[in-house]
Amino acid sequence: TYYQDKVFSLLTHSSFFCVGDANQSIFSFTGAEPFIFTSKDKDEKFKRYNLINNFRSTSNIVQFTNRKTDIIQNDASKHTSLEEKVLFITNKKEMKEVIEIFQREQAKIKIDEGQIPFLILTRKNKLHKQINQIIKESNFEVNPFLDKLKNNHYRRYLILKNLLIAIAFKRSNQLDEAINYISESLSYLFFNTHPAYIKLTDIQYDALMWKRLNVFTLLYIDSLDLNQMTPDKLFVELKEFIGKTSEKVFERKVSRKLRMLDYDWKGSKRIVKTIKLSELVESLLNEHQYTQKLSNIMSIHSAKGMEAECVLVLAETQNELNEWLTNNQKSEEARIGYVAFSRARKLLCIWAPSLKAEELEYLQDNVKFI
Repeated sequence: TYYQDKVFSLLTHSSFFCVGDANQSIFSFTGAEPFIFTSKDKDEKFKRYNLINNFRSTSNIVQFTNRKTDIIQNDASKHTSLEEKVLFITNKKEMKEVIEIFQREQAKIKIDEGQIPFLILTRKNKLHKQINQIIKESNFEVNPFLDKLKNNHYRRYLILKNLLIAIAFKRSNQLDEAINYISESLSYLFFNTHPAYIKLTDIQYDALMWKRLNVFTLLYIDSLDLNQMTPDKLFVELKEFIGKTSEKVFERKVSRKLRMLDYDWKGSKRIVKTIKLSELVESLLNEHQYTQKLSNIMSIHSAKGMEAECVLVLAETQNELNEWLTNNQKSEEARIGYVAFSRARKLLCIWAPSLKAEELEYLQDNVKFI
């Protein structure tokens, strides 16, 4: 920003390295302007190094974004050989249809390990609620047993939910995540609070003892047969296991802290004796994945600095899309489009409800209309 630049200019006995991309200057409301960066290019006091290799995106995405700027990037990513063109979604007025098309195209893309699978980007936050509802309806059904427990006794719901998610992570060898969920479950069981706020002195434990109890509990629930065990049996056996383990290993009696595991399952007495933990784990994993998907829906400004294998950019009007497609030097809106488009590694989809393919024929070398 202007004032940050002024502070650095006063450091006469220091040197600094200024790194940036004028194409991605989209925070003018904070005082950031492209000329603050580009002025250094003309100042003889500074040495200049041009970084023009794009190690993120496919050739078609790089060439598509190059149309908007005078700074031409070279495609240099390991998947430049992918021939998937930038996809413009046409003749679709309903966002539900657009998201379904994006999900179908996304399913064709191999997701590299450790990469964000997708982002859905909008100019403003007001579309998020609508997108969230569409994804919820198409990908996620609430388990009626868990939903009832959540409404009737939220603390017991948190205890059960976190135990079961811990099992799922343990069985997929994600041990750190599994321990985190066990810790959360036991924290609500013992202290009725998040792990960050527990007071171990209440049970005469130290941090090492607590960590060991978490590990012992994880190993115990991981040994259960989820296809046979029901929630009521889990609570009974877990209370016995934790009580005996604490007394035998740590010489600490904690039975009074385990009363949340005494439950008559009011209103669910029939189903609690028949529903299996395996079914509940599957439901909770779907819910967990759904929550993760919602975190991948964000504004373009929030996504700056991020990247994803597949990106869907939603324009509210054709005029908004037209602004995004203009040269980056002409307006900040054009640069906002550049930031959105350049988040994609392998697949970039763009939609505007009134999109007319004939108006964008000049892009056809790198674009496909679907």
